[in-house]
Amino acid sequence: MRRFQFLPIVILGLAMAVIGSARLGAQATPPKAEFPPEINQMELADYLRYVNLWPKEVSVQFEKATPSKLLPGFFDLPVKISAGHTAITQMFLLSPDGKHLVRAQAGDRLGKTVFPVEGYPFAAEQARLKLDGRPSIGPADAPVTVAVFSDFQCGFCREEAKILRSNLLSAYPDKVRMVFLDFPLTQIHDWSQQAAVAGRCVAAQSAEKFWLYHDWVFDEQPAISKMNFNGKFLEWSGKNGLDALQLGRCQQDPGINAAITASFQDALNLGLTSTPTMFVNGRQIGGKLEWQALKQVIDTELEYVAAAKKKEECCSVTLPGIFKQ
Repeated sequence: MRRFQFLPIVILGLAMAVIGSARLGAQATPPKAEFPPEINQMELADYLRYVNLWPKEVSVQFEKATPSKLLPGFFDLPVKISAGHTAITQMFLLSPDGKHLVRAQAGDRLGKTVFPVEGYPFAAEQARLKLDGRPSIGPADAPVTVAVFSDFQCGFCREEAKILRSNLLSAYPDKVRMVFLDFPLTQIHDWSQQAAVAGRCVAAQSAEKFWLYHDWVFDEQPAISKMNFNGKFLEWSGKNGLDALQLGRCQQDPGINAAITASFQDALNLGLTSTPTMFVNGRQIGGKLEWQALKQVIDTELEYVAAAKKKEECCSVTLPGIFKQ
């Protein structure tokens, strides 16, 4: 599992799952919270730097605290952490008395610490994933979507990609859709951005050939370098019938790099710090996962979706009439 460096020491802080502790008390109904407690922003910023081992160069800014929809009785407190050109917004839950914080998103395989008991527990994460227009394979209406944040230069991504491509659609031809999302860790991978740009340009010409490109890059990964990538890509694209002139224009388009940067920022905003990271119907799974373990996750999702659908349909009443129900 490859991780990028926000700052050499900052990544330690991003892995902290919970800051402080929060207790709801024994009341069945949490106390009504309408106004956020007064907080000393300078002191709280220093506190977070200490807990997370962030150096003074890291900027900590607090946005307005609002009544939390995630945890009633608490307040949502967005905190923007930035260093240089890199910025991450983390959501914290602030207790009514302002004395305790809980991170609403954890830097572990599950990716969160607070769960809504009513409804699907990963609905919020699923809604935040920007999947429209991204390369996908499998039925659009599949009950399970596996969204993969990946980096073409990442060795662990290469291994996971082979697992997914070898097993996913053969095991679930009509039940699973896989979506590829760019998360090139350019601080540690010097040709990952080139590969992401090329992938976008291939996808613009042919959705099917993107997956040929996807497999080719990961197969050739050990032999690719920053210096030889363009030559190898031109040779591959020629053999696969792609328009070289159109590819060249696309690769020079600043909008392509901007789109990849936006995808990278989306990953940061989701709390991601490493590749590969998958979301199975919104359930975050970080790191390389063997097929049997991933299959258990998918089977669990299929069972959950089927049970939820059955629950919705179980209690309807139909009456005879001239119109079909």
